[in-house]
Amino acid sequence: MAFVKKANGETELFSSEKLERSLRRSGADREAISIIIKIVNSSLYDGITTGKIYNMAFSQLKKLKRSHAFKYKLKQAIMELGPTGHPFENFIGKIMEIQGYVTEVALTVDGFCVNHEVDVIATKDRTQYIVECKYGKSSDKTVNVQVPLM
Repeated sequence: MAFVKKANGETELFSSEKLERSLRRSGADREAISIIIKIVNSSLYDGITTGKIYNMAFSQLKKLKRSHAFKYKLKQAIMELGPTGHPFENFIGKIMEIQGYVTEVALTVDGFCVNHEVDVIATKDRTQYIVECKYGKSSDKTVNVQVPLM
């Protein structure tokens, strides 16, 4: 087995189970998953990046099941919305509209002491939801739960 370098710089042992899960979520069938895992396993080396593994898997999935490949690439496509979070906020607003919500995006709401920037306000069945979107241009960024609470 090989150690892989994650986007955040950490290393861990390669997990074919993680790769299988991500391929399964894209809709790939067992046969395609088996083929892709064999190809990736044969190309592993210590220090390979998760990005290279992803690219190998995406390339093979695109050859085998083109429609599933684009679902597999969804996370990367969302990261390409940048460089700011505003297109992501609009995207989330549109998804919620498709689900029957009435939405408003990028608002400033008066608070008791200060004004608050609100990414999306979604209303459905007389219930209002305030949505805080956190967007990053790379997968190594994490947002602590306290960031949107501040």
